[in-house]
Amino acid sequence: MIGLFGGCFNPPHIGHLVIAQQAMFELDLKKVIFIPSGTPPHKKVPKVSAEARFKMTILATSSNSDFDTSDWEIKKSEKTFTIDALKHFKNILKDDIVFIMGSDSLADIKTWKNYEAILSQFQIAAGKRPGADFQQIDDEILTKVKLLENPEIPISSTLVRDRISKGMPYRYLVGDRVYKFIEAMGFYR
Repeated sequence: MIGLFGGCFNPPHIGHLVIAQQAMFELDLKKVIFIPSGTPPHKKVPKVSAEARFKMTILATSSNSDFDTSDWEIKKSEKTFTIDALKHFKNILKDDIVFIMGSDSLADIKTWKNYEAILSQFQIAAGKRPGADFQQIDDEILTKVKLLENPEIPISSTLVRDRISKGMPYRYLVGDRVYKFIEAMGFYR
């Protein structure tokens, strides 16, 4: 089975890597493919380009041979939806897949295009994120999702961007190669 981890990764941080590694362990995955979003349908278009987020995701994941990064979504000019990505990767990988997400995204899944089909046709795993309120999520959804037992690391991409914009330290919230890339490019200032 192969894990697909979708997200903006704006920027990718150690919390993303911890969730992916936990999914590898708990679900006995062959690998995890990170899929940075091109034009996310549920978020404002990031100020940092899709290509730069893709590059940062490669830098974040390249030290782990079990992690890959796909540019499939960033190459698309139109908005892409999770259901479309899952169908695409299911078709080309010819393997069982599991979609990995943060529990914060799970709370919004009912707003996603064809969320019922996602839940009925694909396996879903959610990494725990601080502040996630599982009581706000319908039982019908929770019964179809594997909740990972990862440590809850209180880091988000928003936190990283905010710290950078305020001139605060953030070096150990992201991998060293991502840190150097952000510093060289001057992102989030």
